[in-house]
Amino acid sequence: YDAVLPGAFKADLFRYCVLLIQGGVYADMDVLLESNLDAVVSGDVGFMVPMDSPGTKIGRRSCLWNGLMAVAPGHPFLAKTIEFVVNNIRNRFTSVDYDDMLCPRPIFQISHSVDTLFTCGPCILGGGINAALGKHMQEPFEPGDIDIWSIERLEQSGGAGDGDVAALARMDKKRGIVVSPDDQRLLIPGRTIILQQNKADMGAHRFTWAEKNLMVAATDMPDYDDRPPTLVHYSKTHGKAGVYGVKKLYVDRVKADEKVRLVVQPI
Repeated sequence: YDAVLPGAFKADLFRYCVLLIQGGVYADMDVLLESNLDAVVSGDVGFMVPMDSPGTKIGRRSCLWNGLMAVAPGHPFLAKTIEFVVNNIRNRFTSVDYDDMLCPRPIFQISHSVDTLFTCGPCILGGGINAALGKHMQEPFEPGDIDIWSIERLEQSGGAGDGDVAALARMDKKRGIVVSPDDQRLLIPGRTIILQQNKADMGAHRFTWAEKNLMVAATDMPDYDDRPPTLVHYSKTHGKAGVYGVKKLYVDRVKADEKVRLVVQPI
């Protein structure tokens, strides 16, 4: 927390830690909730977060908008995300290290254009969730329910390729799946819901649960922002030339040269 300079990055890590311990709903101060939370976060929902825009042009939207999250306490998704954030900061990761982390098959168009979002923001949140599910960190998301056993279902579908949605749809989701008793996915509570994002929805940046035809929240409304300008925006850590993470990001260049692991255990 103290090793990074931008306040926005500290705020990202802080919300992850609080939600991991306490659970609950987090919303940025400029987010307007448009539905009753009891209707949105029903008892069967364990994790809810909206899509984010990076990767839209190439059809690889693997980042999730962390300005609105509903999370059950002790959630493995946040444990894995915090693990990435803490280790990457303690070892003073730069954009070169992020490329290595995303191997094999990194999507450079995303990791290089929005490298700031891989420190603590939406892209490391999406990456952490994918990693917790045993997928590539830049596997794209789709709005709706996440099937946490999709890899096993694909294997059972008789050789369907990665991302074969039609093959998944043909699978009987009640079919038994054999996994290790130590598989962290067994600890994922409830449904995981990805909200639809539309930055031009009736004049606002709006998040919708399409399955329920429910407008959940909105932000970026015209003339809504009356806050004084901040001294330095986190985007200034990204330069047009040079390597992201070498300057303006950390308090020093001292690396821990070790990794911390977070493990969620049932009570």
